[in-house]
Amino acid sequence: MNSRIESICQGRRESTNERGVEILDAGYLFYECRRCADETVVVIVFHDVGYDDLDSLRGYVLDKFQVTSPGSRKECRNCGRRAPLRRLEYFCYHAVDDREIVVRVTPRRFSWAEPTIETYWWDPERGVVKLDQLNEDQTLGFELSTMARRAIVESSNDPADIDKVFAEAKDLFGRVPGHPLLLKAVPTLHQFGRIALSEAISRAHVAAHPEDPEGHAWLGDTIFKIVNHGVFPKKALDEAIQHLTRALELDPTSVQARIGLDNCARLLGKEDQA
Repeated sequence: MNSRIESICQGRRESTNERGVEILDAGYLFYECRRCADETVVVIVFHDVGYDDLDSLRGYVLDKFQVTSPGSRKECRNCGRRAPLRRLEYFCYHAVDDREIVVRVTPRRFSWAEPTIETYWWDPERGVVKLDQLNEDQTLGFELSTMARRAIVESSNDPADIDKVFAEAKDLFGRVPGHPLLLKAVPTLHQFGRIALSEAISRAHVAAHPEDPEGHAWLGDTIFKIVNHGVFPKKALDEAIQHLTRALELDPTSVQARIGLDNCARLLGKEDQA
């Protein structure tokens, strides 16, 4: 990979350090003018997750950009000539391994030819490493990463999206309960009424990561919602208050914990304490 790709990877590293699994996928289309050799780059950011494993990621990239057909061109900013698409680089963050997966596609030049597709790892310490297949642990990590990102970016009112997040989170919870990425699904599960799984994930997270304020906040918030819907008795609010209070102790800036405590106080008829 050339220095341009290294620069893109370094830029994305700054974002992953800040946002982690929430960073969106991005595609970079490189057009190179045959006359002046000037390179034009088009960047597309994706707000969907249309794949589940490495093979379907490759297929998704091919389908998304329709690079199996020749003829894609962009006007050269230097000389105005129509520059052909030379390659595509698609970046997808593997949060568990803390590395980028880069899918490189070189479009076919003739109607009878096939595009070439290659995949690589990238991180600052090891640089570029060829990637053919993921091992068992890496595959599980990729499933966790895609589930978490899908829960974040596809939490719409489309029942199919929610059902997919629910099914993936339930399956992964059965395999790796307490994994920190599972907590990323809780806001979506919580929002769309999948409360039992939301509670189970939050409870397992607190058990595995007792010093994480976010886990306590979500468990307290979830218990409050269950009580508010009449499933648990009001006595269960004692546990909700305990977790919300602990969340505030661990993170005094937690708005979610403060709102949760106010909600508990109102439900108990203690508006003066809200």
